Amino acid sequence: MDETSLDIASSPFASMIGTNCFPSAAERASVKEFLVAPQLEKSRLEAELSHVQALLKRNEGYLHAHQALLSPIRKLPAETLAEILKQCLPTDTLYPVRSLKEGPLLFTTICRDWREVSVNTPQLWKSLHVYLPPHLSRDTFSQRNAGIALWLERSGSLPLSISFHGRTTRPSWCTEFDELQMNENMEYCIRALLRFSDRIAVLTLSLSIPAFTLFDKLSPSHFPALVFLRLRDANLYEGSFTHLSNNPAIIPFASLLGRMPHLKALRVHQFHLRNGAASSFGLGSLPSIDLSTRGITTFGVLVTATEGLALLSRMPLVQSVNMVFRLGRNLNDTHPSPSAVVNLVYLSEMRLAFTSTRSIDQTSDVQTEMTLVCDSIQCPSLRSFSICCHDLFITQLPFRGLPLHTLETLELDISISKEPLFECLSLVSNISSLRIHTTDRLSGPNNTTVACAFEESHLVGLTQVDIDVDPLCPKLQKCQFLERIVSGLNVSPGAIVNFIKSRRKTLKDCDFFFMHKPSFTSEQLNSLRKYKEDGLNLRLHWAKPFSPSNWDTPTMGLPNFPYISQQPLYQNYDALDAMEGPYGTEVMI
Repeated sequence: MDETSLDIASSPFASMIGTNCFPSAAERASVKEFLVAPQLEKSRLEAELSHVQALLKRNEGYLHAHQALLSPIRKLPAETLAEILKQCLPTDTLYPVRSLKEGPLLFTTICRDWREVSVNTPQLWKSLHVYLPPHLSRDTFSQRNAGIALWLERSGSLPLSISFHGRTTRPSWCTEFDELQMNENMEYCIRALLRFSDRIAVLTLSLSIPAFTLFDKLSPSHFPALVFLRLRDANLYEGSFTHLSNNPAIIPFASLLGRMPHLKALRVHQFHLRNGAASSFGLGSLPSIDLSTRGITTFGVLVTATEGLALLSRMPLVQSVNMVFRLGRNLNDTHPSPSAVVNLVYLSEMRLAFTSTRSIDQTSDVQTEMTLVCDSIQCPSLRSFSICCHDLFITQLPFRGLPLHTLETLELDISISKEPLFECLSLVSNISSLRIHTTDRLSGPNNTTVACAFEESHLVGLTQVDIDVDPLCPKLQKCQFLERIVSGLNVSPGAIVNFIKSRRKTLKDCDFFFMHKPSFTSEQLNSLRKYKEDGLNLRLHWAKPFSPSNWDTPTMGLPNFPYISQQPLYQNYDALDAMEGPYGTEVMI
C-alpha cells in the first residue's frame, strides 16, 4: 500500500466515517474485507519498527560503552575525586545519615573505583547520625550496629561528630514490643559508639532518661577530644509525655560533664527537670553554655534568679550565655540581692529570656526582679545582647545596668512601652546590628493585648535627617524589623522609605517583615528596588493570609476527611528564617 491509499477522504466508506450511521450487515462485511490489506501493512510496519528499534538500542549501547572511555572524569586522580566527593556531602545537616540516597553511602554505589575512593577517604565518614528505634529485632539491630561500627572505622584517626537519637518508651504505633530486647539494643549501641570515645569531638545525645543514666554508667573516665555537647530528651522531642510524672527526672549531668575536661560549648534543650538541676551544668572553664528552650515552653532548663546567677558565678571564663529565667515569688526562691554581683569579664554574647509564673499579680515586682538579674551581671566585654520576654509588658528598662554603650548587636523580643524603648535606642550608640520583634501579647492586670511599642517616632529617630546631627544608632549597618501585630502596622510605608533612603550609604542589610500587606505606592517600591540594585541587601516580606482554596467541595464533611488539608494551622515563629509567615510568605522586594 502507498501513502495516498491511506487517505480517509478516498475511502469507499468516507461518507459514513465520523457520523452516527450504523452500517448494514453487507456494509460491515465489506468493511472487514476492505481492512485486510491495511492490517497486513500495519503488522509489517510494526515488525520493521521493532527491528529498527532493536538496532537503535544496540547502537546506543555500543556508542555509550565506547564514549565512556573518553569521559574526562577518568583522568581525575583519586585525590581529586576524593576532594570532589567531600564537597558533595549534604550541607543541610551536620551529621550524614545511613541512606543510599545520600553521600557518603551513595558514592559507594556508583562504580568499583568510586567505591574504593569513598571507602578510603576518612573525611567522608567522620560524622554520623544514629537513630535507634525501640522496636528493632535482634537480627535487625545486629546488622545496623555492624554498619555503624564499619562507618566509624572508615574515619581513620579523625575527630568524630556523632548524633545519637534513641528512645526507650513504647511508641503508640508499635504492636510488637520487647522491652528486654530494646534495653539490650540500647546498651550494645552505646558500647559500640563508646569504642570511639577518645576521638569524639562533637556529640549530640537525644535519649530517654534511663538511657542517659546507662550512657553515664558505660562511659569511660574521660572524653579527651570532646569540645561540643548537646543534650535532649528524645521522648519529649518526639511528642511522648507518658514518662513524665509529678517528680521531674534526675539526670547525671554532673557526672557526664566531669568527664569532659576540654568541653567548649554545652547546649541543653527539652527536658523536664527538678528545680536546682541547673547547678549540675556549671564548669569553671566552659566558654559557652546554652540552656534555652527555643521559645518559652513548659519543658526546658528554666532557672530561678538565684539559681541562674549561682550557675554563672561558677563559670568565670564563660564567653557566651543563653538562658531562660523563671521569675516569681512562688518558687521557694528569694530575690537576688543587689550585692550578689557576678563578674564575667570574658562574656561577649548574652541571650536572656524571662518568663513569669501564672500566680504573679504584680508586674512591677517581676520587672524589679528582672532588673536585679541584669544588674547583678557585670560583663564589661559584652558585645552582643538579646532579651526575650513574652509574659510581661515592660514599662521600665530592665537592662540599663549593662554596658550598653559597648554593644555591637542588640535583639529585642519584648513587649515594651514607648519611653523605655526610646531610652534603649539612645543608649546603644555603637551597635551595628539591630533586631526588633513586635508581637501582640496577652498581659497586664486585665489580660489585655499589648505589644512592643515600636512606632513611627522610633523609626524617625533612626532616620538621618540632618547631616550635622547623628540619628539614633548612628553606626547601624544591619537592621531587621519583624512586625507580627495582628491589629496592623504602627509604622507608615513613607517612614520606612525615608529611613532606608537616609541610611542607604551605611546600611548593608535591611529586612522588614509585616503581618499584613503594607500599602506601598508604586513610586515607593521603585525607589526601594533602586536602592537594592545599588547594593543594599534589602528584603520586604509579608505573611500570606490563610485562604482555603475551596470552601465548597464535594468532600466537605466526610468522616475522617480533614477539614483543612492543605494549610498548616500553626507555625512556630522561632523558625530558622524569621521572615516567614505561618501560611507562606509574599515577597515584595
